[in-house]
Amino acid sequence: MNFPRMNPSGLFYAVCVTLLASGCGGGGGGGGSKPPPASEQTPSATPAPGADIVGATFDWSSHKRFAPGSDNWPMTWSDDDSQYAMWGDGGGFEGSNDSKDPNYTSFGVSKITGDYNNYSGTNVYGGVDHQCESTLIGKSHGAPLSINGGVLYTWVTSGTDKYGGFTTFILYRSDDKACTWSKLNVAFTADVTPPFGDENTDEVAYGGFVQFGKDYQSAIDNYVYVIAVRPAESGGVLYLHKPGQIMLIRVPRESIEDRSAYEFFAGLDANGNPTWSTNPTSGKPIVTDATGVGTFPQIIYVPEVKRFVYTNQYGDGTLVTDPFIGAQHPAGDLALLSMAQASNIWGPYTEFYRNQFLAPTAIRRRLTSLCFNGTSHLSGSAINRAAAWTSR
Repeated sequence: MNFPRMNPSGLFYAVCVTLLASGCGGGGGGGGSKPPPASEQTPSATPAPGADIVGATFDWSSHKRFAPGSDNWPMTWSDDDSQYAMWGDGGGFEGSNDSKDPNYTSFGVSKITGDYNNYSGTNVYGGVDHQCESTLIGKSHGAPLSINGGVLYTWVTSGTDKYGGFTTFILYRSDDKACTWSKLNVAFTADVTPPFGDENTDEVAYGGFVQFGKDYQSAIDNYVYVIAVRPAESGGVLYLHKPGQIMLIRVPRESIEDRSAYEFFAGLDANGNPTWSTNPTSGKPIVTDATGVGTFPQIIYVPEVKRFVYTNQYGDGTLVTDPFIGAQHPAGDLALLSMAQASNIWGPYTEFYRNQFLAPTAIRRRLTSLCFNGTSHLSGSAINRAAAWTSR
């Protein structure tokens, strides 16, 4: 992060996780053309009954560290069977966090190949031995998206205003596997000054795409879904937002580049059916946490059990003081991990894991992204790669 108040170093961090399920369900849908035709009938975003996840265990013997000095690392699984990870403030794989290093990059992208126990990473956009020069200044906090035959999308925050640029996230597109990026006319803005919720803003920050497997092939309907944080703090990305609220946004997949087509989840009607609105003030949270939420929420659909899995930070009441203005904010560096599941994308979400997420020899860190992409292995193995923390 381009913040004067801290000097974090980062790394690509991987560990295998086993989700403990009470049963197994079937896989999900198919791929689409580019762009896909509009469907005559939109399927329900409610999968058939599946199996509840009853817990999670982490195999620390699989613990590996790569790319010291670069942070964030949200990922998506593309049509070439590789995963593309967004990072910043470093040199990517084989890099460092030395801002004077010629490989130091504000916004970088790496390609990760191989399966969950044998993989390697190369820098595509910026970083050490990169394939293409990085020209973007900013960050990608939420998960990117691969869809329609490997077209990549990601939300970028500029990092240039007094809040670190995190008041706005803007959609970018790549048609050449992250080598070049085009800025699109799709953006969301947030009010980050008390009392928050300015009616002239979208009231969301730190957007990321919900993941539906390889190139979106496990999608349950014809929509692309985005989750974002409803801001409750002026401190930006370094702190938790309390009370914690996670918002859900959808757009028809053929209209992803049309800002007017995006809708906010607006709650359930009297019959329990979801309602949607283009008015952000009508938005209702799909996840709430009174202890606060972090700025790197993730949701992935796991077709084997037909469940949506949410991961993010939570708080324990600890406050930290801003060293520049003296304001206090909920601490965002405690590595407290919450995992929850739902059978519908809009919830309700039931928590099945809540604990501090630390390697046996790790120092306390700020949990940034815990991404579950790639092939899922629900009986005794892992969901492919968990990525990225940033040091204090």
